[in-house]
Amino acid sequence: MMVMRKLRKKMRTFLWFAIVVFVGGMTAMMVGGGGRKPTPTELGKVGEISAKTTSTWQKIQKRNKKETTPLLYRDYSNLINHYKKQGIPNWKCKDLAFNSLIEEALVVQEIKKRGIEITDEEVVATIRNNPPPELLQDTFLLTNGRFDHNKYLALISNPSSTQWLQSYELIIRNQLPREILYQTITASARPTTIDFVEVYVQTNLKLTLEYALMQNKAHKIQSAELLEYYNTNKDEFSSQKEPLIEYVVFPVPISTEDKNYTKEIAEEIADFAQDGASLENLATEYTCQLVTVIQESPTQGLIKKEDGYHIIKGNKELILPIRPSDESFALIEDEISNDFIFAAKSDFLTAAKSCDLEVHKVGATYAPIKTYIDLTEKNKLIGPIEGIDCLYVIHTLGIQKSYTPDFPIIAEKIRDKYQHSEAKKLANKLLVECKGNDIIVDNSKGNYPLGKFKEVLQTNGFQVETIVFNSSNEISSSLQELFLNVSNLPENETGIVSTKEGIYLVHCLNREEPTQAEIEKAIPTIYPKWMKEEKDRVYAEWLTNSKANVNIKDYRYKVY
Repeated sequence: MMVMRKLRKKMRTFLWFAIVVFVGGMTAMMVGGGGRKPTPTELGKVGEISAKTTSTWQKIQKRNKKETTPLLYRDYSNLINHYKKQGIPNWKCKDLAFNSLIEEALVVQEIKKRGIEITDEEVVATIRNNPPPELLQDTFLLTNGRFDHNKYLALISNPSSTQWLQSYELIIRNQLPREILYQTITASARPTTIDFVEVYVQTNLKLTLEYALMQNKAHKIQSAELLEYYNTNKDEFSSQKEPLIEYVVFPVPISTEDKNYTKEIAEEIADFAQDGASLENLATEYTCQLVTVIQESPTQGLIKKEDGYHIIKGNKELILPIRPSDESFALIEDEISNDFIFAAKSDFLTAAKSCDLEVHKVGATYAPIKTYIDLTEKNKLIGPIEGIDCLYVIHTLGIQKSYTPDFPIIAEKIRDKYQHSEAKKLANKLLVECKGNDIIVDNSKGNYPLGKFKEVLQTNGFQVETIVFNSSNEISSSLQELFLNVSNLPENETGIVSTKEGIYLVHCLNREEPTQAEIEKAIPTIYPKWMKEEKDRVYAEWLTNSKANVNIKDYRYKVY
């Protein structure tokens, strides 16, 4: 009986998604009276997807009505709770959950479209030959420290196994068609061993580089220079057509109850940690962030800091931030819906002014809003939309025409582009100096004397850094980008690299590639993992393209 209880407990945590999303139907909640058509929210939907119209002829013939797939609130809510348990902020959980529903709906549609079905015999064979991963290390099923398949077969033949086997069958019936779909879609990903060798060599290089960042911080840019650059390159600063919106921000205060509750939870966690519980388990149970530091902190236990409560044990810290609770968000949301929205329907600006709120007017690209809301319609109120510690209400203004912003509005952007342009000119000039008249004729490399690069750069007032790159380096993101751009730079060659941080002039001092013996050793161990990564990439591309080819309606936020 003990092993049965253990198995049932493990099955509850195994492949949660199969049980949470699209398992069983949901009876629509037909709410509303007096013949009023119920809203999507009242029907239990947070959104829906439908295929896009593919031709003008379809529109003319009114044959563009496609079957829609609802995204159910029940599944959305379950997914939010799942992501919360991973320590993800509430406002992110909602978008992750909504996106997961869209992807799952697309997968279900594709399985149906391709006619993928599984038989009872396939389910039985899968159960017999593929034990749940959670059971592979169960001591009850081990013999001499190894999983005993005969014990597993005896277990599933036991009548008392019926309950967890039913759960496992449900998981298989949900997952097996998805696995077949995955294999079908990724069958086109057939990279060869030669492709693998090329990638392996590039990702296991050891490069010793000299480099200098070309931005001259000492050079004071005159306004006249920037204005001239702006007038000469106006096309670069022209904005594309996009939805234009205005929005207001309602802060959600952290109540005394929120603070007290967080403190109580932090003290409870600290007590468990002191009694021997691991911070890893506590982070999972209480959905907190866990960080590891190199050195053990001299201060242990519970500490209150600006970002919340820290429970420190050894060299690990569990962070419990103080944030507004769901109840605090709900209170402000009710106030917005009952008071502000009513006034904003008549005059958004006046309503904002009466609440002493600043109105932000921007292109939708720059707004703190979610992905799937339609902003193209004019004069619509959307919201409240949840942020990290606030709520947004948006007023749509329609589509703005393409235009070039005035100089003062984008002065910083102009400055950045001008500085980038000047740095590139300077890099080209110094590259010529490096390779100048001192080139040594050498058929093997054909480059300039050692030390020339550093001499030229230092003479022109630039600091030259030296770095060794390899696959195990822990370096900044800007230098990672630099490395990716110079991976093909031959030894003793110089090149110009453009990154987000700026323009670099780079000289490769030494280049070490993996040996043939190292490559042959890597093929049997690393090649399968790389193949899986390639297949995952192809599948992700299919999913991205599928999302781009459907209309997505988001009903989470009321539109007034």
